[in-house]
Amino acid sequence: MAKESQKFEDAPGTRTVSKSERFLVIGSGSAGRRHALALRQIFPSAAITVVKRSTSQQPLETLRNSDVQIVDSVEYGVLNSPDFIVIASPATMHLGDIAYLSNHCSRFLLEKPTAATSHDARAIHALASDANLHVVVGHHLRFSDTPLALKNAVDSIREESPSGLALAYGQHLRHWRPGVTQETTVTALKKLGGGVLRELSHEIDAVSFVGSPPTVVRSARLSFEGAPTDGQVETSADFLLESDHLTTSIHLDMTTDVPYRHWDAIYSTFMLRADLLNGTVTKIHTDGTREQLFTADTGERDRAAIALLRFSIFGTPKGPVSACDIAQGVRILNTIEAVEQSAKSGKPTEIAE
Repeated sequence: MAKESQKFEDAPGTRTVSKSERFLVIGSGSAGRRHALALRQIFPSAAITVVKRSTSQQPLETLRNSDVQIVDSVEYGVLNSPDFIVIASPATMHLGDIAYLSNHCSRFLLEKPTAATSHDARAIHALASDANLHVVVGHHLRFSDTPLALKNAVDSIREESPSGLALAYGQHLRHWRPGVTQETTVTALKKLGGGVLRELSHEIDAVSFVGSPPTVVRSARLSFEGAPTDGQVETSADFLLESDHLTTSIHLDMTTDVPYRHWDAIYSTFMLRADLLNGTVTKIHTDGTREQLFTADTGERDRAAIALLRFSIFGTPKGPVSACDIAQGVRILNTIEAVEQSAKSGKPTEIAE
């Protein structure tokens, strides 16, 4: 059983870190680099190490310029006895990584998705429970200004609940990780847990905190064409999820040339639209009139990343949406696998509890 790091001191709802804080990030891809730089922003003098195991060419100069050490193995990474670990490796490696690292640390941020399969996600859940690990899953949009503004707008309308949600994200694979060969990215490879269902699982997560947890996949359609992948990962997905008194349509797409990310809450005479790329929430009436409800300040993405890390490390007081825990992460994988089954069978599929 992993022991609680002595660098953390418990207090009601908070945690503190000693002056000699040490952080480890597993993975040097875009998520790993982003977390390492956010840690440097929070802790200007901390010892931060990134493990780069991939042979792919990744832009690491910013890390080096930020005094982040780069090593080539997890074994080297734990030599510094980290107080907190970010696991941003491919989803297929999450179970093996946390199983090994739980012998060296007890507090983690685990990048989404929790794992590549619900089987591995359940194993991570069991490990965390048995070893008394503190694990937050990296669904950073729960901490982002625009989704939270949409959540607040939905909650403020007490006379009516939304009849449905429509969540859509489209962006061609070549725009996701500039400077990296598209065919070798995590997104493009089945063996690394790629595909839009897992890589864009923020939309699936949002159904539960904007609306209510889905119970059934009513229908699903997947495509495997239109982007440079291994041909085994889905490049677009369209599916309907049903919750109590709520139907959600989701479209995920890595083939479109014009990026967009819209989350709509649909009512009888209007809808609330969160435009996540532009950072706005707008009330759109059926007669076409629009009322701007919210505009995010610049730097929303960085603020969300820092807020997620702060919560994971310190247990900073929660906002209107709590962080994603492993049990919720398992449910997201259950939903993804129900979508895959529904697309294969052409029939509605219940989502496992």
